[in-house]
Amino acid sequence: MPNVLKPAFAGALLGVIALWVPEVLGVGSETLRLIFVQGAFAADELLVLLALKLIATALCLGFGFAGGVFSPALLIGSLFGALFATLLGIIFGDAVALSSIAVYAVCGMIAVSAPVIGPINHGSDRS
Repeated sequence: MPNVLKPAFAGALLGVIALWVPEVLGVGSETLRLIFVQGAFAADELLVLLALKLIATALCLGFGFAGGVFSPALLIGSLFGALFATLLGIIFGDAVALSSIAVYAVCGMIAVSAPVIGPINHGSDRS
């Protein structure tokens, strides 16, 4: 495929995905806000959003869209954390989940966005 057509192809595929699940578009700030609300999403919704956001991000970056991975990493991490908390609640019962879904979402967000940010360089290599 010619390089000129790659963004158009990715945009068409992204448009088809967005017709089904529009939450995968953009930064996802509204979805990110709702993840922190206990019971806002069911486990299957979180799984679909997680998978499609991963696919959309890889598709856009792989086919030459401009943009970064920091904002998608925040959303993907929080989706994974919320999914993990939801599955814990399903498997072990709500009494086992000692923390709210927000704690798991923030932990997931940190776990996925930290490698994107990279290590902190303090300016000198002390041996």
